[in-house]
Amino acid sequence: MGARKVNRTRRGWKSNCRVVGECWIWKFGCGGDGYPSVSTGDAPEHASRFAYRLFKGPIKNHVLHTCDNKKCVRPKHLVDGTHSRNIKEDWARNPRS
Repeated sequence: MGARKVNRTRRGWKSNCRVVGECWIWKFGCGGDGYPSVSTGDAPEHASRFAYRLFKGPIKNHVLHTCDNKKCVRPKHLVDGTHSRNIKEDWARNPRS
């Protein structure tokens, strides 16, 4: 049996995931950093970046997860934002002493 291929279309994107609560969790491999990855021909890239471009268009800064789950690739949970915004939101969600 051959390896299952990633569906790279808007219509089929959700089929690459299992639904857990509000998140769409990537069913395929992750890179060394723990983020889901998808091969686009030249080199692997974060699946969240691929999903953002597929559903929302060009990325200006970074793709951030509003759900705080790095394995989620649901377009509704992905926003374009800066690194400083990401840090501020992380501290707001996960206060440190």
